[in-house]
Amino acid sequence: MSKKYECEKPPCLHLVIDYPTKKFAVFLEDYSGEVVWIPVSKILNITEDVRKLLTKHFKEAEADEVDELAIKYLEVEPIEEEF
Repeated sequence: MSKKYECEKPPCLHLVIDYPTKKFAVFLEDYSGEVVWIPVSKILNITEDVRKLLTKHFKEAEADEVDELAIKYLEVEPIEEEF
């Protein structure tokens, strides 16, 4: 990844734009530096879901709550990240 898209506090979202072709892509960079493309349609769908939850006074999970949600609903064990 070029310095322009350096990720100082992972995870990071990068919007990469190619002006000559008028194309763009969104990428997620994780703690290990792995970069994954995320289709914009998925971002728009989840953004709408988040907006609806916020209007219903839901709040974003923090710290250990995030791990609990991952285990309970995604059935995955979060990995401890080394900084």
